[in-house]
Amino acid sequence: IEGKRLIGLAVEQGSTFAELLLTVLSDWRGGKSPSIEVLVPLADRIPLACKLLGDVYAGIEDKDMTNEDLAAMYYKKADEQACLGKRAAGWLLNYYMANGVQVGEQELTRLRALSGGTDAEVQEAAQPQHNDLALEDVIGVTLSNEMENFNADKAIAYVVETKTGWIKAHVSLQKTGNEFSPYIDTFSEENLTMHGAATYLALLSTGKISPDYMVDTGCGIYNDVKDHNWRRGGYGEINMEFALTHRSLVGYTKAIEEAFGGDYATYERTISSYHNNHPNQMLGMLTFYNAVANGGKMVELATEGKDVTVINEQIADKEYIEALQRGLRHGVTDGLFKKTASEFTEVAACGRTFMIDKKTWRMELCGYFPADNPEYTVMVVMEKEGIPASAGGMCGPVMHEIVDTLMQ
Repeated sequence: IEGKRLIGLAVEQGSTFAELLLTVLSDWRGGKSPSIEVLVPLADRIPLACKLLGDVYAGIEDKDMTNEDLAAMYYKKADEQACLGKRAAGWLLNYYMANGVQVGEQELTRLRALSGGTDAEVQEAAQPQHNDLALEDVIGVTLSNEMENFNADKAIAYVVETKTGWIKAHVSLQKTGNEFSPYIDTFSEENLTMHGAATYLALLSTGKISPDYMVDTGCGIYNDVKDHNWRRGGYGEINMEFALTHRSLVGYTKAIEEAFGGDYATYERTISSYHNNHPNQMLGMLTFYNAVANGGKMVELATEGKDVTVINEQIADKEYIEALQRGLRHGVTDGLFKKTASEFTEVAACGRTFMIDKKTWRMELCGYFPADNPEYTVMVVMEKEGIPASAGGMCGPVMHEIVDTLMQ
């Protein structure tokens, strides 16, 4: 009784915290979160009410109440008045990254610091509620094992439900010494590197290049471009599907010159449109491959349960999409990505390997399965210092394990 009297006195003296406490005291005494009906009328005046509403809609107490857009809205309102807190800051940061929200580096740095100061703490606090945790456990074990095998420093895996674009699993690990910890990938310079499947589709869509179009790659060197096997004499004369399945940069370069002439701006705009002009190129690539798996229909990547948002009903003519789909299947059956193959189903995939600084290689592999009627789209990324470095050879086994796990 005396406690309530003192809180009431604080309310009379203008304490909004006391007002919130007095209003929801019965809920908190029962060990449960305050009801939405009580909090909403207070949210415009009391920032802490926004924080509590964010907790409710983030599904922290009751997953049936989850509404991530509302959670993000209330958390941002709480943040404006410095009432966000560590766990909520981690959740909001993860929301930005998972949904491709463009946020400045200064804001990302601030949220990381507010979340606890390390990416490991951020990820622990921000673990999304909608993901399949059992699947993520399996992926985490697979990633850490392959990182040990290949001496990789970082690794990422995404699993997306193809038709809806819902993110079923997302795991990011970095290795420091013998320890593995979560981290957030912020690499965004991928547009500087030749794309595989997207370039192939852009070439086909001009009508000037076909899968059977022949190009002479010679000894694997053309101007300042080199194929991965140039020291072994290159591929010589090949068709464009072979350039896709074996990632011939010389073949791509010569075909781009033929199809686009000197108009590289048009080529780059085409690639950007395929990636939905995404600021984070990794998620842009995943969105693109998911569209290819969908027969050309591009949907927005989102958290499970959200409405399906169609970005583009058809990113390219069906005949070109089908030609690319055939090439992606052959990339696994006959090309550089054989280690992705599964005994349970046919997989279609393509990847690339490139340097991001003077000593670090980045390997990316994206694909989907079953190839004839895709249900899941998968992306695997690894980073390591020095060679050997191979998207097919190192990311492939991870995708293989993910595919087998889902099929079983």
